[in-house]
Amino acid sequence: YKAGKGKREADFGKTLNSLLNKISGDNFDKIQGKIFDMLGKTEDLYCTLEQLFEKAISQKSYCKYYAKIAANLDKTEDYKKIVKPAIVEYCQNLYKENSMLSSDVEDKTYDELCDYFKYKNRFIGNFQFIGELYRHSLLDITMIEDFWNILLKDIQAGGENKDSNSECICKLLSTIGNYLEKEYKKRGDDTLFNELYIQPLEEFSRDKENFSNRIRFMFMDCSERKRWED
Repeated sequence: YKAGKGKREADFGKTLNSLLNKISGDNFDKIQGKIFDMLGKTEDLYCTLEQLFEKAISQKSYCKYYAKIAANLDKTEDYKKIVKPAIVEYCQNLYKENSMLSSDVEDKTYDELCDYFKYKNRFIGNFQFIGELYRHSLLDITMIEDFWNILLKDIQAGGENKDSNSECICKLLSTIGNYLEKEYKKRGDDTLFNELYIQPLEEFSRDKENFSNRIRFMFMDCSERKRWED
């Protein structure tokens, strides 16, 4: 959206960024109203969704507000058939790019490694937002499973992102664990929920060789459902 666009698009993106920087619980309705009033072309919607993902990387504590904006856009007559498919496509692209970038890390050049770690940070940064989108029914459980398995594999592989991946996976489960568990129970898959989400964290919590005490206790608290959001 950003590249090769005219003055109107550039001005729209700048104003949108300014509004998102000001958002809080106290002024949410006001800021959201201003954003909605700005929307004209379909391209404006795509720009808005893209910025919500970008903001989620650096402003994790505001992810719930960004997801709420997306959910409310999905309820509007003009955009209800566009928002969810666009979000799903964005997340599918994240998944595909991560899969491609993660292959043959040892054979990458210095510039390729820089791109790889830059992308990895962006990928990890979007996980809390992805969890909030799931809570608003904008992503389904299959996609959550795909992203969860990526995080598990990255943690098991170790490396310099191990701690940040560990914090990320615990934050994700704390955000949506109760929602996930209820959905698996509705499907009659209580055992599968424990196998996919609880047991791996329990195993990590006992692994003194590969994890610090801080990370192990974090895994333990999460697997015991402490501080899970309602």
